[in-house]
Amino acid sequence: MKTQVATALMAITVITSSCMKNEKLFLASGYTAEDKYDVMLGSLNEEGEAKAITGLTIGKNPSFFTFGRDGLVYFVNEVDSFNLKAGGGITAMRIDKEAKTITPVSTINQGAAGPCHIALSNEGKYLITANYGSGSVSVVRLGSDGIPQKVTDVIYYGEKSHPHMTIYNPRLHTYYISDLGLDKVHQLKLDTADGLLINASVPYFKCDEGSGPRHMAIDKAGAKFLTYYLTR
Repeated sequence: MKTQVATALMAITVITSSCMKNEKLFLASGYTAEDKYDVMLGSLNEEGEAKAITGLTIGKNPSFFTFGRDGLVYFVNEVDSFNLKAGGGITAMRIDKEAKTITPVSTINQGAAGPCHIALSNEGKYLITANYGSGSVSVVRLGSDGIPQKVTDVIYYGEKSHPHMTIYNPRLHTYYISDLGLDKVHQLKLDTADGLLINASVPYFKCDEGSGPRHMAIDKAGAKFLTYYLTR
């Protein structure tokens, strides 16, 4: 029997609540380690006690994930080579909340090394990954069933670049990409017909030198924007 998920989990998200003592289900993932699950489905009761329901090892560092429709969850595989090709990966899995199970569905190489963040595009047709390791951003088209189908675009920002996150501003119809390496936040529009990212009229804004922008948040109105920094 494998041990519980590694202590340093990269991504944890509450999925839903059940009627059993106000129990909440949550999903967690992290870097792959020997004798550790790297994906776990667990529960949290009203006393704050957590327990593992099921866990599995999918391998290749499923360090971050986002949700799609019909129970689909998309994990980035934060590696330099995936499915026998250069580039990181995306692993799609499906959660059954009633049965409390999670099952692998498909994998795809997303075209660039070291993806650390993944986001579903606003209209739900594409996945966008921030690729810390290769200084790039990738776009992957989803099929009508929500399964990742094809890489449609990869943008490289240079050797010093380390993109860390993507977030969408619905008011400005703009995607922001925080870049720790360049101390910038890139501003991009998505061509939803061809799956191409295009620079906004102002392609980026600068952050303080050496600040290393990583995570971002935006209010529901899209009027206020926050960038979080970590010292390098």
